[in-house]
Amino acid sequence: MSEKMGMFRTNKVSTDYVEMQKPKEVYAGIVEDDSVKLDPNDRSTIRVPIKTKLELDSLMATLGYQYSYEAISDLIGFALDKLEAEDIRDYERGFESRKKAYLKRKNK
Repeated sequence: MSEKMGMFRTNKVSTDYVEMQKPKEVYAGIVEDDSVKLDPNDRSTIRVPIKTKLELDSLMATLGYQYSYEAISDLIGFALDKLEAEDIRDYERGFESRKKAYLKRKNK
């Protein structure tokens, strides 16, 4: 049994040129709460299966990204574009909650 490869889990490989789509607007993240700021120099790591890492590396090479965070930020933006207004509010509340919890742990 062969495992399907690629981001969309298909065995078909297309070598046709496809022009890269331009985003409707650049994802700038959510609006920051002025009272709670993250240090832009703080870093974190995530552990992903090697297959996911290789797919991310392939996506980065295809789209011309130099750093993983660039591709991940765009993927977050694409996912948020698909959400309904209520889901976006849930996302923003969850993000703010996690941010405050992170800052509280960091400042202990």
